[in-house]
Amino acid sequence: MKSYKIRQFLHILVPLMILLFVTLDSSFGQTIDKEFGGRGGFGAPVVKYTILRDQGVIMLGGRGGWNIAPGWTFGGGVYATITEVDARQGAVPLGGPDVVQPLDIKFECFGLDIGYAYRRIAPTHLTLNLFFGGAAAHYVKNKTSEQQGETDFMFLIEPAVGVERIITDRLHLNLAISYRMVSGVDQPLLKESDLNGPAVPLAVKFGRF
Repeated sequence: MKSYKIRQFLHILVPLMILLFVTLDSSFGQTIDKEFGGRGGFGAPVVKYTILRDQGVIMLGGRGGWNIAPGWTFGGGVYATITEVDARQGAVPLGGPDVVQPLDIKFECFGLDIGYAYRRIAPTHLTLNLFFGGAAAHYVKNKTSEQQGETDFMFLIEPAVGVERIITDRLHLNLAISYRMVSGVDQPLLKESDLNGPAVPLAVKFGRF
């Protein structure tokens, strides 16, 4: 099952990245006439396709940042699963009694985000990001949002490399690949390897860049 999900993930990721890098190559050396004024920032709704416990999952959230130097931003973000993630059979929630099976896993992450845009005034350019902070996982009754037991908090770090396209001065699109790593998982029958994994985030960025 795990190898199937990874292949499925790669079938989505590889064509998208090839398309964007071809676009990047065609625009390399081109620039857009603008100057960094030392002010401004952006906000962005984000959709992520990722792997959690060997299952393809959609996460929804947002991130934002402030310009701190040419090409550099500092901000934060928050994301949460919006599709079901099946828990292992027989899972007992942290701090909770036995519950009626089956259970689903809800996963959220939140933290700070440091970003760098290489050749930021090119119509299509590379971006590097480091997202780090906390994550939370808890069990819910299957197909509901009714929490069972306690929430387990853990540390998270997620580096990413992406390609960003300038649509207008105030609108950019960013498609990236990232890898999520967590530590400190205490939720019963849930392992760090269940929550670690690749992701493809798509961000629609609005602001002053």
